[in-house]
Amino acid sequence: MIGRYQPTELTYNCVLSACAELGDIEISERIHKQIISSDIKCNIELYTILIKMYTKCGKPEKYLSIWNEVCQKRIQPTEVTYICVLSTCSELGDIEIGERINKQIISSGIKCNIELYNILIKMYTKCGKPEKSLSIWNEVCQKIIQPTEVTYNCVLSACAYSSSLEQGKKIHDLIINNEVKLNTFLYAALINMYAKCLSLSDACTIFNTITQKDISIWNTMIQGYSFYGFGKKAHSLFIDMTKSGIQPNYITFISLLNGFSHSGMVSEAISCYNSMKKEFNITPTIEHQTCVVWKVWTT
Repeated sequence: MIGRYQPTELTYNCVLSACAELGDIEISERIHKQIISSDIKCNIELYTILIKMYTKCGKPEKYLSIWNEVCQKRIQPTEVTYICVLSTCSELGDIEIGERINKQIISSGIKCNIELYNILIKMYTKCGKPEKSLSIWNEVCQKIIQPTEVTYNCVLSACAYSSSLEQGKKIHDLIINNEVKLNTFLYAALINMYAKCLSLSDACTIFNTITQKDISIWNTMIQGYSFYGFGKKAHSLFIDMTKSGIQPNYITFISLLNGFSHSGMVSEAISCYNSMKKEFNITPTIEHQTCVVWKVWTT
């Protein structure tokens, strides 16, 4: 430490924010220990950045002890605190803590902004409760809160996971009526929703209207065909993608190999797997290996 200046809460906030952006867990933990050993009284902003820092530095499991400390000291969380801790619950799939926090939000009387609603929708979907996500979406609509692109993305994912085609179509209509500018993420979310809701023709229609397709759009459509077991169509689309100049990534091959697997296309799956490193310089992962091994073993 240069000089003998005592860091303030603001100092710690700034340096921990920098550590979070850099993913520097070593320095972060050293600073956290310094905070504990000092006489400084943590405010909610400092607790919030500690939760965010551990999540971004790859140690999201540490959030619980910090969150428990906030609760034990009866410090009132802010909307930002709730967003940070719910984001971590979402990442870990910790539905128990997530639901407990949601109840706390309701009982606290805090006025939820759209960012907080977004993370609640996302958290419930990722934790396997998409029907709860749709319930929160209905609350957003009832309160006439303006959704963002992130909101639409999150709720369309909930529709996909719950196979709620009717709700998904209503949200699509709302996007059109509100003249929301469709970006790559929303296009991909719509294609995924229609495909997972057993409306592949609608997914194809949206895909075909997109003039500038990036890798995520191609991957989502290939995944849609694979979901139905249409391995040949998935492969044909893969060829179209490479001809258009888009290079596949590891996600592309997971979707493609799943399509071959579900279609009983063993030789195609093996050929595709072998091409990953040779033609595209992509090292197969355990997920790719599992797709091929499972198909060969069950044939």
